[in-house]
Amino acid sequence: MSVESAVQLLDGGDRDQAARLLVDGHRADPTDFRVAHALAVLTLWSAVREPERADWRLCLGLWGTLLADPHFWDWLRGDAERRYRTPVPDSAADSVRERLEGWLSETVTRNADDQVAAALALEVRAARIAAVRGGVPVGADRAIPCGPLLVAHLGLQEECRDLAAGLWASRDAGTRRTAMYFSQLGVARVLLERHTPAGALASLMDLRCATCVRTGGNVASPKVCRSGCTTFDERNPAYTCRGFGRRRFRADAVELVVQAHLSAAKAAITTTELDVTVAKRYWDGVAAMPEATAELKAHLDQFVLPRVRFLRRTRPEDAIAVLEALPLALSTGPNDDVFGDAVCALSMLLAERGIGFANRERPKLTSARADLKRALELNPSSWFACRNLVVVSQNLGVSLVGVDPQKVGRAVALLEEAREHLRQFPKRVAGAELAEVTNLVEDDLAALWNVQAVRAHEAGRHDKAEQIIDKAIALRPNIPILAKNRRVITDAKRWMDNPRSYLRRLMWRRFVDRVKDWWWTWMGR
Repeated sequence: MSVESAVQLLDGGDRDQAARLLVDGHRADPTDFRVAHALAVLTLWSAVREPERADWRLCLGLWGTLLADPHFWDWLRGDAERRYRTPVPDSAADSVRERLEGWLSETVTRNADDQVAAALALEVRAARIAAVRGGVPVGADRAIPCGPLLVAHLGLQEECRDLAAGLWASRDAGTRRTAMYFSQLGVARVLLERHTPAGALASLMDLRCATCVRTGGNVASPKVCRSGCTTFDERNPAYTCRGFGRRRFRADAVELVVQAHLSAAKAAITTTELDVTVAKRYWDGVAAMPEATAELKAHLDQFVLPRVRFLRRTRPEDAIAVLEALPLALSTGPNDDVFGDAVCALSMLLAERGIGFANRERPKLTSARADLKRALELNPSSWFACRNLVVVSQNLGVSLVGVDPQKVGRAVALLEEAREHLRQFPKRVAGAELAEVTNLVEDDLAALWNVQAVRAHEAGRHDKAEQIIDKAIALRPNIPILAKNRRVITDAKRWMDNPRSYLRRLMWRRFVDRVKDWWWTWMGR
């Protein structure tokens, strides 16, 4: 079969027969790059002009081989020298190859989508790797550089396994990763390298063949073919050459899924206008994968926390939003192996924001207290958060009583909660300052209890008043006004319990007082 025969068929309008002739000729001798070139041009033209009949797999496989085949470019350069009767330097051939590859990528992207464009890039990269390794054997003493699409088209899976085995055996980690190109994971890896993590995730959503989808094969994410599926071996020659290949395939697929999630999250908070909602979705996806703990920690340490420190200087609200988008609900606290540093950073930022609310010309004490309280909940050993929470609670209590005297109960509740925070705080962290702050809070609390007790006494609720004043005396027993008010409340309670007896005691006390006055008056004469 000659290319001229196919051209004659094309001239006669029989394009389908010409295509079949070229396909058969290419199968018979894949090393004949003139047939491969003619078939590549025809399939590309058909895919562009008739997208509903497009066979992009064969088209991309052929162009990947041509771009990577040094023999094709030597022939092309020699042909150009004969036609133009002038030497063609290697640099000119390299320039043509680069421009051709760029034009092909643009054409494929314009007429298909990013996935197909990534498949072209994968095919070219894989074919170049095969070329360096001597190509994929297609017969006795014959080999061609080709990627996974052409391997599948020509049925060269067995021959490709030997190439993949050599890549896996390399001491270089980067070389070992290129073995993935000859599997279903290749497109995802290329998309990640092209900074298209969303496309990579889409390509990894379901890696099962049609049969496994119908029969309900492995449904754990990422979804892969069931054990014993022959289609898996055909589509993943890079993994059938290894022991436990299917298990390794799934582990690599999980690794790529994690990388895609983290890359997408990174992109979402790198732009000037942060999209923390998108970042949160991807972080939650990684957090749901127990095997991704190490990658998530590295992502936090190497990117998220440095990004937060940068934002903290000029955009503290954005820094807080980024940290709040993290799955901190999975954290066990500031000592957590994965989220500990993020928890401490968020606690500090919330405390700083709370102090900012409190120090405004018109303080927002309620907002300040909410931030400081959450900061302390995140990091219970933060004296910075605890001390400022107590101060804000004191100021809020005073402001409430000043605005509305009826809100003494709310002020008391704030100070009681503040005292409880101080009681639970570790003494070894705060030192002597803990006792000083506690004394200040208890002074204010005793004063408010006294006011509350007087209010209850005036309202006739003497039992309640007695209970409250007793708490104040137990807290501060040496304050005279508390003891005096305690006697007044007790007298009032006795009068209510037994008015006659109380009246007799009161009259006798007044009689005794008058006698004493008369006695001292007489003695004074």
